[in-house]
Amino acid sequence: MEKAEFYQDAVEGSRGPLEGLKILEATNWGSAPICGALMVDLGAESIKIDMPRIGDPVRHVGPLVGDNKALDATLYHNIFNRGKRNITLDIRTPDGQSLFKELARSADFVIENFTPGTMSKWGLGYRDIREVKPDIIYISISGFGQFGPLQKAKSFDPIAQAMAGMMVGTGEK
Repeated sequence: MEKAEFYQDAVEGSRGPLEGLKILEATNWGSAPICGALMVDLGAESIKIDMPRIGDPVRHVGPLVGDNKALDATLYHNIFNRGKRNITLDIRTPDGQSLFKELARSADFVIENFTPGTMSKWGLGYRDIREVKPDIIYISISGFGQFGPLQKAKSFDPIAQAMAGMMVGTGEK
């Protein structure tokens, strides 16, 4: 079944229930880009910010798709960033921060997955974006949450699995 066929009974010609909604993503690696990809699958539009010279780090993680050696040809990049428009923007600089806020004015969602406090340090945290877009939905994803003793710890799926395995033996939840 094709996507258009799946949604045709809901609203004819619809791309999905999130059609017409816009996402601004300051995301990298896995969790947050997947969140954005699922929203795109449901019809939203996404502009994904890539940092200069690096882009999303998954652009550099194999395997490559086919014989293509381009940076956007890795399997993970294609899965995590399907259907998105990418722009290069250095949100660590005042000019980049200003442009990010301008893009946020027309967005319905901001998704970010930097270490908690990073976006606020750059003047792009929830309160900062609410100043330019009061009804923004701000999604902030981190491996160990926004609060608590491990909030600044980096996390990837294998780390979360190892931590969960350690907790099973202790009886803690």
